[in-house]
Amino acid sequence: MRRFGKWKLGFWNKDRGPDPTDQFQDFVRNVKNNLHKKDFDKPICEVLMNQRYFNGIGNYLRAEILYRVDINPFISAREALEKKPHIYTLCRWAPMQAYKLGGGQLKDWENPFGSYNETTSSWDEFMLCYSNPKMHKLVDNNGRTFWYDPKWHGFEYLLTKGRIETNANNNI
Repeated sequence: MRRFGKWKLGFWNKDRGPDPTDQFQDFVRNVKNNLHKKDFDKPICEVLMNQRYFNGIGNYLRAEILYRVDINPFISAREALEKKPHIYTLCRWAPMQAYKLGGGQLKDWENPFGSYNETTSSWDEFMLCYSNPKMHKLVDNNGRTFWYDPKWHGFEYLLTKGRIETNANNNI
């Protein structure tokens, strides 16, 4: 069974950070101002799910962002953000691309981009990593399945509690 986040029209929880899609500068400033905190000692693949810093970045978006930035997803978030600051831009681009492809349509909220548009790429073209049988996956410390590039296989030990799951096509 797939679990999706629940969203309710109204104000965000006060603990959520700025939205990278429409408050980009505030989002970047919030992350950079907190890079010294212990949260950023954790692997980037886990920190991207922390809504205090990466508001709106969910499971499939973290997989797509980290795949595209081509960095070891198991290194500390601090190191990843310092080595690949393009992560910030992808945290804006990926949700916007998902909206343009018709994602984000909710009962009480209409996607401002409408549904799938022929001028944008398809979901198959957008989803390069998440649920791709050629990728590896593991269950992270929060119980979420994380999809990642097989070239990073062997670094999973950096997630002390992470459990590797095998795909039929993966020789793990």
